[in-house]
Amino acid sequence: MARFVKVASVPFVIPDISAKPEDQHLSDFMLDVMGAQIETVLPDKPDLIILPEVCDRPKGMSKEAVCEFYTTRGSRTIDGLCQIARENHCYIAAGIARDSDNGVRYNSCVMIDRQGHVMGYYDKNFIVPTETEDYGIQAGSDIAVFDCDFGRVGAVICFDLNFSELYAKYRDAGCDLIVFPSHFDGGHLCNIFAHETGAYFVSCYTGKQQRAVALDPLGYQIATNTNYHPNLVVTLNLDYQICHLDKNRAKLAEAKQKYGSQFQIRDNGYIGTLVLTSESQERSCLDIVREFDITLRSEYFAQARQHRENCLKNQGK
Repeated sequence: MARFVKVASVPFVIPDISAKPEDQHLSDFMLDVMGAQIETVLPDKPDLIILPEVCDRPKGMSKEAVCEFYTTRGSRTIDGLCQIARENHCYIAAGIARDSDNGVRYNSCVMIDRQGHVMGYYDKNFIVPTETEDYGIQAGSDIAVFDCDFGRVGAVICFDLNFSELYAKYRDAGCDLIVFPSHFDGGHLCNIFAHETGAYFVSCYTGKQQRAVALDPLGYQIATNTNYHPNLVVTLNLDYQICHLDKNRAKLAEAKQKYGSQFQIRDNGYIGTLVLTSESQERSCLDIVREFDITLRSEYFAQARQHRENCLKNQGK
C-alpha cells in the first residue's frame, strides 16, 4: 500500500558566534536560530525534518572554544530538539557532535521520534583527520538504521559519501531512505549513493551555500531547494520496488493497464531500470510485482551473476 512520507530539509545558514547576545547561552542561541528555520517548514506538517552537520556550532569559534562547548554543553541542544519534535509530532534527524556515555566524542546524526525521544545515533564512520586533531572526534564503527513509523532510515555524514564500503551495508539493511546532513555538497556522489543503495536520498548541506536535494532510489533528482526557497519539503512514496526492463516490458504494460494511476512507473531513461510505486490503499507495490511475475533488479542481477558463473564453468570443461 502507498506509504507517503513528507520530508523537510532545512540547510540553514550557520551564524557567526558574534551574533550571539552576551547574556544568552550558546545552545539557547543556536536553538533559537534552528527553531526559526524549522518554523518555515512546519505549515507543511513534515513527518521528518533534517538539519545539517554539527548544526549547533556557530562559525568563528576557536578550536579551544569549540572543544569547551562540546564538553560543557551537555544535552541542552538535543533536549531542545526533542521538545520541538514532541510539540510538532515529527521526527528530527540532526547532525551534532556529542560525547558518548563512555566519553568518546563522535560527529553524529541523532534521530528523534515523534514523542521527543532519542531513537539512537549514527556516528560518522569516515572522519577527516582534522576532526580528530582539532576537536577530538573519533570514527564510528558501523551504520545505523532507524525504524520509523513510515519506514527504515539510514544516515551518512559529509565525508562518508566518498566511501563505497557503506553502500552494501545500507542496501543489505533494506533502507527506504538515506539522510545526509553535511558541510559538503556531495555533487554526483549523492546520486551514486542513492543508486547503489536503492534508497531515496535527501541531503541537507550548509556551507558556502544552502543545498537540499531529494533523489529517487536510482539517484535521479526529484526535487531541490532554490535561491528563493532555501528549505525543501518533498513527499516520497516509500512503497516502491526497482526492476530492470529486460523480460518485464509486457508485464509492466499489463500491470499498468489493470491498475492505471494506482501503479506508477518512473522511467528516468538510459539505464534500463525503473522505480515502481503503488498508490493503492488495497495492495502494495510488491503485491503487484508478484501478481504479474515482474522480475526485480536484484533478482535479475543475481540471475546474471549465476549465468556468468555457469559460462565460466563451461569454458573450463
